[in-house]
Amino acid sequence: MTRPPSLLPVQCRRASLGQSERALAIVRAVIGLAHGLGVPVLAERIETEAQMSLLSQEGCDEMQGYLIGRPDPVVVEQVDPKRLLVRATP
Repeated sequence: MTRPPSLLPVQCRRASLGQSERALAIVRAVIGLAHGLGVPVLAERIETEAQMSLLSQEGCDEMQGYLIGRPDPVVVEQVDPKRLLVRATP
């Protein structure tokens, strides 16, 4: 038996979300399905206040993207040929 995911990511596209009824219907369906299964939803690629507001109103649980914060650079150090250690720079 396969375990359900612990988080369902939804990628947002600047051009469609908030401007297309079809895109909004898909987002609503995905959020409803995930919540029906007891799985929280993570919206990715949030770039505008309008996207964040709309997704919040639709019940999205978590959000990430350039509007919220840009990614930090990382330093990759070769520790062992079989393992890679990644850490954020201070």
